[in-house]
Amino acid sequence: MTNRLNLCLIIALFSLAFLKPTESKALTYTTLAPGSWTSVFGVWSTNGITPCFCAPPTTTSGFNIVINHDISMTSPVTVSAGDTLTIGPAGGASNLAFQVNGRMINNGTLTCPSFVIGGLGQMENWGTMTVNGTFTNLGDFHAHNDAIINGNFDNRWDIWVYNGVNVTITGNYSNYGSIRNLDASSCVTVTGSFTNYPFAIVGGTGGISVSGNLTNAPGGIWNPKVSWCAGGTDSGMPTPENCASPCALLFLPVKLISFDGTPLGGGRVRLNWVSGTENNNDFFTIERSSDQETYVEIGKVNSNYGTSNSPQNYVLVDEYALTGMAFYRVKQTDLDGRVNILKNISVYNDNEISSHASIFPNPFEGQLNITFNGIQDESLKVGIYDLSGKKIVNQEFQQSAGFNEIELDLKNLAPGTYFAELWFGRDIRQFTKIIHR
Repeated sequence: MTNRLNLCLIIALFSLAFLKPTESKALTYTTLAPGSWTSVFGVWSTNGITPCFCAPPTTTSGFNIVINHDISMTSPVTVSAGDTLTIGPAGGASNLAFQVNGRMINNGTLTCPSFVIGGLGQMENWGTMTVNGTFTNLGDFHAHNDAIINGNFDNRWDIWVYNGVNVTITGNYSNYGSIRNLDASSCVTVTGSFTNYPFAIVGGTGGISVSGNLTNAPGGIWNPKVSWCAGGTDSGMPTPENCASPCALLFLPVKLISFDGTPLGGGRVRLNWVSGTENNNDFFTIERSSDQETYVEIGKVNSNYGTSNSPQNYVLVDEYALTGMAFYRVKQTDLDGRVNILKNISVYNDNEISSHASIFPNPFEGQLNITFNGIQDESLKVGIYDLSGKKIVNQEFQQSAGFNEIELDLKNLAPGTYFAELWFGRDIRQFTKIIHR
């Protein structure tokens, strides 16, 4: 009798372990290990610590889901309005991925570091969707609501973008498949470059905005009814650029024709830039840097007209230009407060500050000598730049008060013309043109 009771107790406890937990608003399913969505063996937990020996229903209803491991699904999954599916940064794989091999409908909030739609998969987004990494589409993606991809978009099959929807991609867009339909008031906005490869299709009547280069490769199919606007170069396009398309406000507000800098002498540099088109532009900002890393603002210039389809000329003089190589960039701010960096340039200003140091021989072969009188014990930083402004040598030496001599080994430097930058402490800077034979 006792053995029979013990056996019944064991069976009862084991059965309880597999019972589906009662769903409530506070319930959250969290992964403990990689696996499939429907697996009930060690993949899911309802307290974030121990396995629940359960799996979340494929249609959420008042509960949330947190995925911290690689999870694949083959059955249809629906995230209901008000519910959240979060794919976290931690997990069993270095590149956490959520792969849809069946059908997924998002009516709530979907956030993940990368997203893959498999060859048999279908994703319908009606809610909020943010992918903080690469989006790979091998199946069907239907954008019924806005989606943000903070990374590259690799499309290998079919995409539909419906009326009034904007798909924003902060990386590059590579189209090997097709944008089956880009509805009239819909847009694809790409911060990087857009490439439509041979036999790939861009169809519909909406608009595509590209901040970088736009390429329609030979053999690529582009519906002439799809408007386009590119901030960089374009090639292979069947129609002229049209930045006044249905999604004009999403296009790059300013298309720059040129940005140049000219030394004026006396420690001054004149900066000129010309815009080809402007849309809702507020003002330009010019910034300067000595190292291409930290930039400081040196002035603002208001837009001539705000919106213009004809070239507009602008000028700003840097009254306190750096001696030697300096780096400038022009930024644009539109009426909505959005900011775009349009172009970077380098300007060499040979207004020597003083003969603080001697650099010899010049021209030189393999070795450069630097002599100077140090004021106090501090560091000397030496940088060598090529003609494009790229720093190719960066060394630091300790100097002492009094006479100092440094031998700089530059045997690996290719023959040519360079600029040597010397920083004495934090305040004194000297720039000299050097020639390596």
